[in-house]
Amino acid sequence: MRHVMLCATLSTMGGRILGSGKLLRGVSPSACLHCANAKCRASRKRGAIARGGLGEVLIDMGKCDKCLDRLSACSVGATGISRGDIVNCDLCLPLRQVVLSPACLSMCPF
Repeated sequence: MRHVMLCATLSTMGGRILGSGKLLRGVSPSACLHCANAKCRASRKRGAIARGGLGEVLIDMGKCDKCLDRLSACSVGATGISRGDIVNCDLCLPLRQVVLSPACLSMCPF
């Protein structure tokens, strides 16, 4: 669960830990699977969702009209709302921009 806590601390989307400030036993965080045929990309208008250099699904908030279509299009429930923006896991893009690994990868015991 350390990787879940780290993601919640470092994530640009505010983390995906649900509950009243506590980590619950058996919680399985929802993370974007960056699907090859991502339904969320088809659900959006004006090219707000694109692929990054690693194939990750990225949301351009400058193009996003916050229509909430993406929330229902995601088959794994990995999309959320944080600080008024539509968000998903971006594989810790800010960390990768300074040549660091995504938080979950750096803590993964496997």
